[in-house]
Amino acid sequence: MTAADGNSTGEEIESNNNNTSVRVHDVLQSEEINSFKRKTVYLIRHAESEENVDMASLFDAAGAIRKFQLPRKQDTKRGLKFVYSCIAGNTDAPLSHHGKRQSELMGEMLSTENFLEKQQVKLIVHSPLIRARDTCQSMLLSTKVGDGDKPWRVEELECLREATPYEQVVTMQQSLRARISEFQRWLALQKEERIAVVGHSQYFRLMLGMSEKFQNCDIWEAKFICDEANFKTNSSLCVSPEICLHSWKDIQLVYRYSQLASAK
Repeated sequence: MTAADGNSTGEEIESNNNNTSVRVHDVLQSEEINSFKRKTVYLIRHAESEENVDMASLFDAAGAIRKFQLPRKQDTKRGLKFVYSCIAGNTDAPLSHHGKRQSELMGEMLSTENFLEKQQVKLIVHSPLIRARDTCQSMLLSTKVGDGDKPWRVEELECLREATPYEQVVTMQQSLRARISEFQRWLALQKEERIAVVGHSQYFRLMLGMSEKFQNCDIWEAKFICDEANFKTNSSLCVSPEICLHSWKDIQLVYRYSQLASAK
């Protein structure tokens, strides 16, 4: 499997969500750029979860009904399970059988290519949800390295938690946006400059201002540009409308599981 080099997007993607971040404009071309730090971040979506399978079953069942067809019994059962889980707030689903295989294959590939060492990743962080934690373990933490301790530290961050159905429908993602702001502030204050983050599609898309959905086990690379000094001293995101404290730039797809699977 080879790197995707961002060709799937056709061109560089820029963050354009003004509610999450203010894009760096002329300041990046001025003397102010010297005060900004650049971090290379690898954003990784978790492998397929049981919740993903249940939601797909719900859509399949609904699609059959729209065509005046009887949905498959399995789709109905899993679709209703998804609805019940959403109502009950029980959305911390484990990886599916296929998801476990996805993360294992990706982990083998990344280990063979010495991805973490070649990219000089020094910090690995993941969401507290089971599907992200297990994906992180299989894809990244099982990587074999030379003698001695592994050259990175690992953190679990509550602020990387994915949006719940309640947040999406009732609170209009306000609490998710707050978690994203908390994560970006945390990221700006870390000493490491090359970081891997295992999390969730909707979270990443909102943070980056992207319309394209992250597929399971996708690895995207992005440059996080931030004013570390102002993050340390200011509670708000921007010192002024003209000077931005953070921005995501040069976003591109690096690896996609479907490409690995088709190459097998």
